[in-house]
Amino acid sequence: MTGMVQRLRDLARRRAARLRDDRGQRGQSVVELAIFLPLILVFGLVCIQFAVVFMAYINVLNVTRDAARWVSVHPHVIDSSTVTTVTGRLPAGLTAANLTLAFNPPCASLTNGKCTGRDAGTQISATSTYTIGSHLFLPSTVGWGSWRMSIPQTLPSYTIYMQVEPS
Repeated sequence: MTGMVQRLRDLARRRAARLRDDRGQRGQSVVELAIFLPLILVFGLVCIQFAVVFMAYINVLNVTRDAARWVSVHPHVIDSSTVTTVTGRLPAGLTAANLTLAFNPPCASLTNGKCTGRDAGTQISATSTYTIGSHLFLPSTVGWGSWRMSIPQTLPSYTIYMQVEPS
């Protein structure tokens, strides 16, 4: 029986030595890291870029809603004053120079202290567009050969409708 035990021990030692002998595996983990680290890094940066653009989009939606609410409560204020008021209260992530607000019906001047077409119960709309070029930290166009992918520089325009409230 001692011979059988000795053979089993020798077999176990040879297998353990084979497992420890990694001559063919040297550097494999470094190569795997070199292949996958750039992919993981690019994926992480794209996720962060998407989050920044999405936050800007949500902020623009909120600013548009605030502007429409402002016009519905203060219908007899000219549009340039309304834009100045709204852009003075922008969230920290937005830039006033990149934001465009338009109102319908427009009010460029007052007639007898009132805007024409903005009587109580009248439907008004506020439309906004925002240029996100200053928020992008990744290249806006990526491609290889004839394949190209571009990040839009302007967020989709957003329109909200409300009614003018009675004063």
